[in-house]
Amino acid sequence: MWKVTRAVFMGLSLLIMATSAHGKEEQPVSNDWEFNLAPMYLWAVNLSGDVVVKGKGSPIKLDFNDIFDNLEAAYTARFEAMYKNKWIIFFDYNYLNIAGEQETPLSKKIKADVTSSFFNLTGGYRVLSGTHSIDAFAGIRYTFLEVEVTFLRDPVKPVDNENWVDPIFGLRYRWQMSDKWSVTLYGDAGGGANADLTWQGLGVVNFQPWKHVSFSLGYRGLYWDYKSGSGVDQFEWDTTIHGPIIGVNFNW
Repeated sequence: MWKVTRAVFMGLSLLIMATSAHGKEEQPVSNDWEFNLAPMYLWAVNLSGDVVVKGKGSPIKLDFNDIFDNLEAAYTARFEAMYKNKWIIFFDYNYLNIAGEQETPLSKKIKADVTSSFFNLTGGYRVLSGTHSIDAFAGIRYTFLEVEVTFLRDPVKPVDNENWVDPIFGLRYRWQMSDKWSVTLYGDAGGGANADLTWQGLGVVNFQPWKHVSFSLGYRGLYWDYKSGSGVDQFEWDTTIHGPIIGVNFNW
């Protein structure tokens, strides 16, 4: 995992140096389309909430330090295309495989192993342009989960996997403070088709030292309230994943 991560960042570093070295060269570009790609950004996730797997439930709270020690794999990526500074296509993909142990309120130790894959696919429209811009979005959030909760000293290890899709609606505000600095705030909410509720919040500060390269630092939170089945088949995922993020963006 870490060899792959180091290789990715070495590749990104080479790409950044190449971009900055040729940043002063004028390239023929179309004025109609603008693109933004974050091929891999880091998200120091914390997980908290309530989980029920095969009818067995428990509160769960895993801090980043616990998750980091048991992080199996993590990958995140984001792509955005804008047409004529008005119409937007936005795609955000996340994959996490995390595990950790904790004491429950009933003094029972549990181990949770969660594999999560989810993405947001939305279309948007810029309703306000300028130094302060506002974009409106509508689309879907797809979620896949495989959850194993082990109650230590219990021979049974409940395992279940679920996947679902829900509509989401969001707004994004961007303040271009200067040529190099900007602030972005984003929020969406949805549900009703499968989850009772899902929402996401994001706030980042962006720094753009070169024409085609920028860096982002901020905080992101994502929540689901999803239930299915009953009795021994009951599954519940009433949790929030949240934590600081840092990433590199390529613009052209």
